[in-house]
Amino acid sequence: MRKRTKKIRLVINLLLVFLMIFFSGCGKDVSQILETGERNTELDGKIIILDEQEPSAEDMMFNLPGRCFSLINSYRQMNGLSELKWSPALEKCAHTRAREAAAYWSHERPNGKPWYTVNPKIMRGENLAMGYITAEDIVNNWINSPSHNELLLADDFTYIAIAEYDGYFACEFT
Repeated sequence: MRKRTKKIRLVINLLLVFLMIFFSGCGKDVSQILETGERNTELDGKIIILDEQEPSAEDMMFNLPGRCFSLINSYRQMNGLSELKWSPALEKCAHTRAREAAAYWSHERPNGKPWYTVNPKIMRGENLAMGYITAEDIVNNWINSPSHNELLLADDFTYIAIAEYDGYFACEFT
């Protein structure tokens, strides 16, 4: 009986930790460490490195965010810039922003705060898109918009992540 109670408490505690992480969003350093399993940030908020991970070849061919990533890096190379690296930590923020954009189409968050407040320690640029069917259309739209194109070609960005939610796309840079 005692072992069963300990197991139940452990499961409940793990569930509570998961719920705290899930509902806290991307803005907490500790949740980033727990969610990625990597200790790649300092708790005082200074970024050492964002966990790098390339989308799979399948993602880059068949899913829109992965295809956009590939197209953006090709565009940067054509313009003499280095490729951006994919960041899972930034991807979590992109998912949050795509969901928010679906609810409230703006670079302002539904709560009235600026877009970067999802995680101000890592978010330094944002492109949004909605209603496009192909990655080529999304990226061409950003290329043809001076302010969006400026972010695509920023030479001080190293990382990127793109997420889609219900036809709304968020591309985050750092």
